[in-house]
Amino acid sequence: MATGTEQDNALYRKDAFIQSWMDRRYIATLIKWLESQGVQPRFMSEVLNNSIVTMVDTLVKQNQVSLVQFTTEADQVIGRTIGTKLNPSNRGTKNYRFNLELDDARFEAIGKPSQHESARSQAQQQASESTDKEMAEEIKNLIRKGEV
Repeated sequence: MATGTEQDNALYRKDAFIQSWMDRRYIATLIKWLESQGVQPRFMSEVLNNSIVTMVDTLVKQNQVSLVQFTTEADQVIGRTIGTKLNPSNRGTKNYRFNLELDDARFEAIGKPSQHESARSQAQQQASESTDKEMAEEIKNLIRKGEV
């Protein structure tokens, strides 16, 4: 299985919360552009999310940057450069853990060992065992369907 395909990326869940003070003219301009692309954002998070995803996809297609392939690599880059916690309230812990499990499935598919034992143990401390079983079952279903 190739890593970094649009299919792979669509499986990952949103697991980081960000916010920023901005000049509202830029926000309004982004909304106008999104509307011109057929996207009708209802929430500020959709404006931010759609804009960042579109920008990153464009940069990757233009070979200006390589897409960060795995959640643990993203943690390293963000920690090294900004050093901020992207999930301060722990509300995204379940999605973060799901993404780590998806990383594992992708590592296994390409014959590499897991890269994030410490991240997984920290995330597991914040969730229940029943959630672990649900998530493991969901990952297995994705693998069975050939989506991973």
